[in-house]
Amino acid sequence: GAKKERADKSTKSSMSQWLREKLEEADVLNVVEPFWTTNYKQADTAAAKSPPFFLKSNSYYAWLSSFSRFLISRSISNKNSIWRSFFYACRSAIRSNAGISAAEFLFPLLILDAVCFGNSHDE
Repeated sequence: GAKKERADKSTKSSMSQWLREKLEEADVLNVVEPFWTTNYKQADTAAAKSPPFFLKSNSYYAWLSSFSRFLISRSISNKNSIWRSFFYACRSAIRSNAGISAAEFLFPLLILDAVCFGNSHDE
């Protein structure tokens, strides 16, 4: 009954000791741990806008966010991209003004991904 359920839940959601120690060393365990067992899944509801981005964006943030989201969507659908899983995981970070630094960090990587793993259209 309930005891087996608790045992199953703790087994499925337990964090390895190695990872716990690494997160403690990085001083982020208290941030990560509450989310370790979450069932949250981000829905992909908004389609990435298509170029040109300069004409449609009224701010630097809007331009960078739109362009980055477009490049992420291209990378995710590209089976040759070795970074597609990484970019998929980062896709929500660039959707708000708070994520501008994440977008600025990712943007050069997204460009390299498109040039190195994309098709001739991406070049």
